[in-house]
Parts: sequence; structure tokens; C-alpha cells
Amino acid sequence: QQRIHKAILLLLEAESFDEFIHTITMDLASLLDVDIAVLVVESNGNEIQHVHTSGIRLIPHGTVDKWMNGKSVMLEDNISGIEPIYGGGATLVKSQILLRVDISMDTPPAILAFGSRHADMFQEGQATDQILFLARVIERCFRTWLSLPV
Repeated sequence: QQRIHKAILLLLEAESFDEFIHTITMDLASLLDVDIAVLVVESNGNEIQHVHTSGIRLIPHGTVDKWMNGKSVMLEDNISGIEPIYGGGATLVKSQILLRVDISMDTPPAILAFGSRHADMFQEGQATDQILFLARVIERCFRTWLSLPV
């Protein structure tokens, strides 16, 4: 709980959109004691509507629904990391938590992914209320930074 609170405070203290993205893609991993944190966003092309910054991985339209299968959170253990999510770090990932991130009706769906080299770090049945709260805070921060409606 303390790690989630610290992560949220760091996200809220970002002084620019780029710093906010950096916090998600670089700082959250160490704060939450995981090996990799990634924001993956659907895109129909080479850009994401409203977002023009590095540090975000792009996936084809429809992928979030396919991967999440109607769930807002998925915990998986004893896996092989997914290259479209983790890029070159995929071989390291042995367990993961995927969080659906719906920023706005005007933005494509996204996934906040946390991967661990430990095969049993994330397992079905673990409590997810705190990490889901983090995802909801990130959605609201995005809307604020990008001046988007709900």
C-alpha cells in the first residue's frame, strides 16, 4: 500500500507531460519492485491520438480487448513475456499483471503492464484493489494533462 501511495504522489508531482510518462515507464518499476513497467496503447498508425512522446509501446487496434478478454486486470504466473508489450525485455518476464487503462472516449484503450523475472510474483487470486486504484489515478492524470473529457 505504501508503494502505491508513493507512486501516486510521484505521478501527481510531475511538472510536465513528458515527466508524467517517464514516471510511468521508468520510475514505477523500481517503486513497485518489479522488473519492467510499460504503457501499451492501441494505434491505427505510427502515432497515438493526443500523445506524441517516446516511452509508450504501440499495438494494433483491437489488441487490448483480445488480450484482456473483458477483464480490467489480469495476473499471470509462469509465462513467457509478450514481445509487443515488453520489447527486448520480454525474455526476462516470467509473471505479469496487465491493467486496462481507459483514458477517455477520445483515446484508444491501453494497458499498463508490470513484468517480473520471478515466475510467482503475480498470481491469479492476488488482491488487486491497490493496483487498480493506481490505474484509475493514471487515467485521471492523463485526462488532466491532455485536457480530455471522461
